[in-house]
Amino acid sequence: MREIKFRAYHNGRMFEFGFDEIDTGWAWPLDSEGRHSDGIYLEDLPIQQYTGLHDKRGKEIYEGDIVLNHDFEPPYPYVVDWNGVMGWWQIYAKNIYSQRQLSENELEVIGNIYENPELLKPIKEVENNE
Repeated sequence: MREIKFRAYHNGRMFEFGFDEIDTGWAWPLDSEGRHSDGIYLEDLPIQQYTGLHDKRGKEIYEGDIVLNHDFEPPYPYVVDWNGVMGWWQIYAKNIYSQRQLSENELEVIGNIYENPELLKPIKEVENNE
């Protein structure tokens, strides 16, 4: 069974939290010195869930991560998302879908949609060419 945890982007930084914080609606992330900061109300934040997978370098993969899938050509950026209909994680680039379970060995996390939106430029170029 996979670990259930989450992260969110707030005030220029990403922070992780657990299921208990989701239940209460508040999180208290650690500051740079390891102390709990002021509480953050989660309802207004885009929450990303941990997939339970690691990329080929061992980095945890979260919803909203931008990954390269080296099984696809060209290996430009794809976004990790939950497919509620199919009931599994998927990667997508606008109209290019891989609706199958993700394989850790073929993915490399290169950023996320909040801290690294510039990495999505190749996806926008695909959209404009269609």
